[in-house]
Parts: sequence; C-alpha cells; structure tokens
Amino acid sequence: MPKVLDLAGRFGGVFPVWDEECLFEGCADRDWVSYKGRLRMGAIKNPERGIEKVDSAYGGDVSRLLDVCRETIVFESLEKLADCLQVR
Repeated sequence: MPKVLDLAGRFGGVFPVWDEECLFEGCADRDWVSYKGRLRMGAIKNPERGIEKVDSAYGGDVSRLLDVCRETIVFESLEKLADCLQVR
C-alpha cells in the first residue's frame, strides 16, 4: 500500500472511499491515517493462483507475475496517468 499511496501523491491520483456518496478522495501529503477503514484498497492475489499462473503462463519465471496486488488510482487526466505509468 505505501507504494500506491506514494504514486497517487506524486501524480495527483485519488482513491475510491467508502461513504454514502461513493466519492473519490486524495490522500493529502500521503497521510492515509484519516482514510483508514474507508479506502477501497484492492486485495492481494491468492498465493495458489499466483503459483498456478507462474507455472502455466510464465514457464516458471516468477519475475513475470506483475499483478500481485490490485489497487485503483483515479487520475484527472491521461497525462497524469501516463506519467505515473512511466515510473519504475
């Protein structure tokens, strides 16, 4: 989660939060404590499914497994999204 919060903070991304209006909010200054329990953070891939995918789709090369966690960051523009995607 810290990596996702860092990327969102650096590129102006926001997260879905649990509230009555289903709004999107940013985590100002990467301070997510006030959002604890409200952020809709994604789940981590089931380990058995990860092993299965590495074996069946990637020939045992675990470095190709890139979707271990699923997070949602919403950006105001394609430019900001593209900038974020270029970070390694």
